[in-house]
Amino acid sequence: MTTSNREEPVAEIRPLSKKPTTLGARVAELERQGAIVPPAGPPEPFTPGPPLPGTLAEFLADRGN
Repeated sequence: MTTSNREEPVAEIRPLSKKPTTLGARVAELERQGAIVPPAGPPEPFTPGPPLPGTLAEFLADRGN
Protein backbone atom coordinates (compact mmCIF):
# COMPACT_ATOMS: atom_id res chain seq x y z
CA MET A 1 0.00 0.00 0.00
CA THR A 2 1.34 3.42 -0.90
CA THR A 3 0.44 6.55 1.03
CA SER A 4 0.42 9.77 -0.94
CA ASN A 5 0.21 13.48 -0.29
CA ARG A 6 -1.43 15.46 -3.11
CA GLU A 7 -0.97 12.48 -5.39
CA GLU A 8 2.78 12.29 -4.60
CA PRO A 9 3.86 8.97 -3.02
CA VAL A 10 5.39 9.62 0.40
CA ALA A 11 5.36 6.25 2.19
CA GLU A 12 4.93 2.52 1.71
CA ILE A 13 3.16 0.18 4.07
CA ARG A 14 4.30 -3.41 3.56
CA PRO A 15 4.84 -6.56 5.58
CA LEU A 16 7.94 -6.72 7.71
CA SER A 17 10.77 -8.70 6.19
CA LYS A 18 12.28 -11.54 8.17
CA LYS A 19 15.46 -10.33 9.83
CA PRO A 20 18.10 -12.42 11.59
CA THR A 21 16.99 -13.03 15.15
CA THR A 22 20.34 -13.45 16.90
CA LEU A 23 22.91 -10.77 17.56
CA GLY A 24 25.59 -12.74 15.72
CA ALA A 25 23.38 -13.12 12.64
CA ARG A 26 22.53 -9.41 12.67
CA VAL A 27 26.19 -8.42 13.01
CA ALA A 28 27.11 -10.75 10.12
CA GLU A 29 24.38 -9.21 7.95
CA LEU A 30 25.51 -5.66 8.75
CA GLU A 31 29.10 -6.64 7.88
CA ARG A 32 27.94 -8.10 4.53
CA GLN A 33 26.07 -4.86 3.81
CA GLY A 34 29.17 -2.82 4.63
CA ALA A 35 27.33 -0.94 7.39
CA ILE A 36 29.91 -2.05 9.98
CA VAL A 37 33.41 -3.48 9.81
CA PRO A 38 34.90 -6.05 12.16
CA PRO A 39 37.49 -4.75 14.63
CA ALA A 40 41.12 -4.78 13.52
CA GLY A 41 42.16 -6.61 16.68
CA PRO A 42 41.21 -7.36 20.24
CA PRO A 43 39.95 -4.44 22.33
CA GLU A 44 42.43 -2.67 24.57
CA PRO A 45 41.93 -3.19 28.30
CA PHE A 46 39.79 -0.56 30.01
CA THR A 47 41.49 1.44 32.74
CA PRO A 48 39.17 3.79 34.65
CA GLY A 49 40.50 7.22 35.48
CA PRO A 50 40.84 8.59 39.00
CA PRO A 51 37.66 9.65 40.81
CA LEU A 52 36.87 13.35 40.63
CA PRO A 53 35.80 15.00 43.90
CA GLY A 54 32.23 16.34 43.85
CA THR A 55 31.15 14.38 40.79
CA LEU A 56 28.39 12.47 42.56
CA ALA A 57 27.06 15.60 44.24
CA GLU A 58 27.01 17.44 40.90
CA PHE A 59 25.23 14.53 39.21
CA LEU A 60 22.61 14.36 41.95
CA ALA A 61 22.12 18.15 41.84
CA ASP A 62 21.50 17.99 38.08
CA ARG A 63 18.84 15.34 38.71
CA GLY A 64 17.19 17.48 41.37
CA ASN A 65 18.01 15.10 44.25
